[in-house]
Amino acid sequence: LRMVLSEEVQNDYETHHLDVKTAFLNGLVKEELYMELPPELRGPEMKGKVCKLVRSIYGIKQASRNWNDEFTEYLISIGFQQSKYDPCLFVKMGEKGRILLTVYVDDATVTGKREDVENTKEMLMKKYKMRDLGKLTKIVGIRVDRSEGKVKISQKKYAEDVLRRFRMGESRSVNTPMLVNDRDEEARKGVKEFDQKTYQSAVGSLIYLATGTRPDLTYAVSKVAKKSNQPNEDDWTRVKRILRYVNGTIDKGIVYERGDG
Repeated sequence: LRMVLSEEVQNDYETHHLDVKTAFLNGLVKEELYMELPPELRGPEMKGKVCKLVRSIYGIKQASRNWNDEFTEYLISIGFQQSKYDPCLFVKMGEKGRILLTVYVDDATVTGKREDVENTKEMLMKKYKMRDLGKLTKIVGIRVDRSEGKVKISQKKYAEDVLRRFRMGESRSVNTPMLVNDRDEEARKGVKEFDQKTYQSAVGSLIYLATGTRPDLTYAVSKVAKKSNQPNEDDWTRVKRILRYVNGTIDKGIVYERGDG
């Protein structure tokens, strides 16, 4: 997604957002699979009968895979090539240039020149029931803001939710996510253990934030993540410091700017 948005900026493309309605119902069931009859069909004449599934339904383990297989096959049939390096990325040459299409479960983005984007959306919406959400502004918790020659991605709302969940919304901010020369291994003995579930939940939330739009958190988060199996109070203090740093840098994100190259 970050690469695609960078391409948008450098090539003066547009990125549009599509949402597939009831996506999992489009997948075909490849195994022999049966289910009980819905209550409204359970009459005396239907006693002992069951349904054989032809298409996926929500709730079966194969549903997401079947939908992905179905969508991938269709994209390839209309000229897209699936990336060898990221199976969620598809590329095709359009009339005006490259078309980049990304898939995240039931969300899809289409990037390219406006005419190519509109043609691609038309083909997809003829095949599947989709909502056209226009230019991409938000996806998987990431906000996309545009100005002349720039695209910024950030997760302010997600960060605020994380701070609120761990009661750090009113915390005093700090300038760095961790202390310099923090030799935590030297002082682990005798420190009270901390609740593992709370610790892992906080660290997991920070990992998602660092992976999405906050690479400045990556090193500090990787350090506290190593203690997820048996955290103590000192480890939790380090996690809270990262949260305090996030609180003071809530608007930070990644900015892509059109260059000379």
